[in-house]
Amino acid sequence: SSSSSSSSSFSFSSSSSSPFLFNNNETIPEILSNTTKSFHNLNIPEPHLSSCHLLSHALNLPYDTGFATLLHHSSEMSSQCLTPSQSQTYQKLCERRARHEPLQYILEKWDFYDFTITCREPILCPRSETEELVEIVLGRVRESLARRTTTTEGVVRVLDVGCGTGVIGIAIAKHFSGTVEVTAIDVESAAVRLSRDNAKFVLGDDYRESYRVERASAASFETGEKFDIVVSNPPYIPEGDMSRLSPDVVDYESWRALCGGDDGMDVIRDIVRMLPKWMRGGGELWMEVDTSHPKLIQNWIEGREEDNVAFIESRKDLSGRDRFVMMRVVHSSQE
Repeated sequence: SSSSSSSSSFSFSSSSSSPFLFNNNETIPEILSNTTKSFHNLNIPEPHLSSCHLLSHALNLPYDTGFATLLHHSSEMSSQCLTPSQSQTYQKLCERRARHEPLQYILEKWDFYDFTITCREPILCPRSETEELVEIVLGRVRESLARRTTTTEGVVRVLDVGCGTGVIGIAIAKHFSGTVEVTAIDVESAAVRLSRDNAKFVLGDDYRESYRVERASAASFETGEKFDIVVSNPPYIPEGDMSRLSPDVVDYESWRALCGGDDGMDVIRDIVRMLPKWMRGGGELWMEVDTSHPKLIQNWIEGREEDNVAFIESRKDLSGRDRFVMMRVVHSSQE
């Protein structure tokens, strides 16, 4: 979930001059300094990082090194000026960011965990908390593989519910090539296409051997196989909190991927109800949730008539907020 920010909407009229007009003799450090000040005045989060990312993009610098070159004031660029074409490109990018369009959508890519992915509006931009969820699940997969005494027990099967850009499942498939099979589902066709593109880019042309994605909701997904681990970063923001999200989030990212209904738990409940159909007995669900949810989920599960899913634990994220929950399937539906 994202921090709130109060900000007026930003627009340019033909009569108003853009705050992102640069003199031909301004050097790159001066341009970055002025852009950072303008972003700061417009309540743009992390103004200096935005300035460096966008200028790197405008200058066509390599994605993996250009940003760092500008951020750390590379000496060979300290006296360089922009060409008129570069200046115009940079101005347009800055104006998009000034409207609170996420950097990920402007750059059309972003780093997640140890790889780079494509990002497209309105599919949710991956957050740092989700990298923490990946870390947890990689550890659980590692333990599951270590318990397998023979290769005849086969691969570990993982289901990613609400995959978005695909980052969670792709990270797992990348780290356990040949020993893990990931199935990913999302209700949005655009997310299915984007996940497929990212899987091909990160895992290679034969990505289908370890990663497959299909369009389905949590409530509708039927499968003939049983999964060992289910992981999800579902829509979990309570509807009443949506208006408090920053413009970067609420004006651009998919409402459907953010809002989890009145208490934020609509999709979470669907997932828990489906677990015994999807999983073997002993299988684990790991989820990223709203900070209000761990206790709510625990109380709901313990109050249900069905006793086929047990709430096991919640964990805090690096900011100290209750963010991740784990449940275990006590016994599986035999169908």
